[in-house]
Amino acid sequence: MGFEWLAIAMFGGFFIILMSGYPVAFSFAGAAIVFGTIGLTLGAFDLNRLLALPNIWFGTMSNATLLAIPFSYF
Repeated sequence: MGFEWLAIAMFGGFFIILMSGYPVAFSFAGAAIVFGTIGLTLGAFDLNRLLALPNIWFGTMSNATLLAIPFSYF
């Protein structure tokens, strides 16, 4: 069995935090930090993947085809 259960537990944890009265932004951040730490300790993902995120985002934002989406509203 893989680490698919971690995503389901994260959704449940987020829902519990949200229903306890915390704002949505803090619930998202808290669940992400807690389950990110759990996933890191269990070996569910590689920490070096986080270092590659700016390059992945820049590659997506520099795609000329996706520029048509915001320009279509003006």
